[in-house]
Amino acid sequence: MREVMLYTGGMDSYMSWRLLGEPPILYIDAGHEYAKREIKQLYKLHPKELITIDKRIDLADVETASGWVPLRNAFFFMIGALSQVNYSVDQTEENEPIKIYLNALKGEGSTDKSRWFRWLMSKVMSLCLERKVVCVAPYHHLYKAQLIQKYLKEFSTPEDLEALKSTTACYREKIKKGFKGCGVCWSCYRRWAALYYNGIEERYEVNPWELEIVKVNKANVRKWIKGLSRKPITYWLPMIKNNYYAYAANKKARKKNG
Repeated sequence: MREVMLYTGGMDSYMSWRLLGEPPILYIDAGHEYAKREIKQLYKLHPKELITIDKRIDLADVETASGWVPLRNAFFFMIGALSQVNYSVDQTEENEPIKIYLNALKGEGSTDKSRWFRWLMSKVMSLCLERKVVCVAPYHHLYKAQLIQKYLKEFSTPEDLEALKSTTACYREKIKKGFKGCGVCWSCYRRWAALYYNGIEERYEVNPWELEIVKVNKANVRKWIKGLSRKPITYWLPMIKNNYYAYAANKKARKKNG
């Protein structure tokens, strides 16, 4: 079976890659703002021979201010499958199955990472390519904070921790020297919360726990419930538990920093 990992450049990708035994990497440069920084760091952390950079699509025009790209993983899965098939030489070759790894964790609200979405994409691509294609998320049963714990349990040297901390985080292209990220975007906040929950600190331009949008008050609770109500009911409990980790990190940081 041919295998490839859809690599997004962040902490989750790196941890999953190490835990999976370092499979071949496919990084898709879809024209997003922070791609150049991710690619630069990618080559610092991984053997060059395992990396493929694909630039066949540009989704920059649909990237939102928060860094979200609609349908991104649908495009990525299809490119991941095509990257494993060379039709110039494979026309008469036996149709070898393809496994595509995606980083999806428990408690995430993205519908294009869900088990149902992965199953549908597997079926559609298997039909179109006339070979078995399997889209998998090996750590979908773990929250981000739990994935960090699993990584640190298996890779416990100071070098392993430094490699983890050197991964990219922020959606913004340029970051001030000496800081990990802006501290304002959701990518920074989720990363900070999961690491801080596990006792790992990083510096951000803005302290993530001081953001108005993460404070527990009536207005924010109403917004959060409204957002949760738009999701399928199966998302509710995992998303609530995921927010517990963030709440615990916020509480711990505020107590420590006054």
